[in-house]
Amino acid sequence: MRARPAPMDLSHVRFRAPRAPRPAVRPARHLASPHTSQDAGFADCVDGLPAIVLARAGLDAGAYRAAPLRRRVAACLRAVSASSETAALAQLEQDDTLHSTALNTLLIGVSSFFRDADVFTALQTRVVPTLAARPGTLRVISLGCSFGAEVYSLAMLLAEAGLLARAEVVGLDCRADAITAARSGLVDERTLAGLPPELRTRYLERTATGWRLTDTLRARITWAVDDITQRVAEGPWDLVLCRNVLMYLRSDVAATLCRRIVAALAVGGVVVLGKAERPAASFRLRTLAHCVHQFDGH
Repeated sequence: MRARPAPMDLSHVRFRAPRAPRPAVRPARHLASPHTSQDAGFADCVDGLPAIVLARAGLDAGAYRAAPLRRRVAACLRAVSASSETAALAQLEQDDTLHSTALNTLLIGVSSFFRDADVFTALQTRVVPTLAARPGTLRVISLGCSFGAEVYSLAMLLAEAGLLARAEVVGLDCRADAITAARSGLVDERTLAGLPPELRTRYLERTATGWRLTDTLRARITWAVDDITQRVAEGPWDLVLCRNVLMYLRSDVAATLCRRIVAALAVGGVVVLGKAERPAASFRLRTLAHCVHQFDGH
């Protein structure tokens, strides 16, 4: 029986992810105060093409801020080759396959390995060692995981620390096609850009059409379609990632989601938010690093 190779020392590895284009969204200042002025009134009601696309995906359009979605309408029209919202709706009626294209364009799913190097450096140096000290099963979840690269990045960090074998790793997204793609483990060259060569060698294998995450890594991950604006998977969770999701939600919905995340954290558990998302003091989260916050107790 072959001995398991020793965990790779990643102290010399710099996680360099491609810089993603910043969405034209005004970031929320905090996540605590419901019903701010930006959410009040008809001006912030999601309507037209975005409302219909979200509704047909089983999502509550009322949970989202209207302004970011309206800014994506032009891109959505281009994606479905329509000259107007009326024309786009007609095409969606005729071709069901266009619904996922429209939804992905509106919600801007972004997925790349080790995206935001400073965040993953903090996870590697500040969070993973604390997870190693915990007994029993480690529970890790990514909310709004898109096409899965972030979840696989987490799984690699856990594997390198010798923790993956006792970890439960979950990826959730509201888009079924994103979860299908994540579950497949297939990766294109562009997505590979942020992956250190050492990890590419260890956790990916060549296929006839490109690259695929190894079966060992994929076997430790559970994928599911879910609407996190309605519920958060039952805890306790040792690590929750919810990056660049809250900023697209109405402030009251974002605050409720953040409360649910904190309630689902284990004592000492960690939540990772987006760079434009800051938890309010009332959530009693201690900042370990930029975007990385620890819950010290209920």
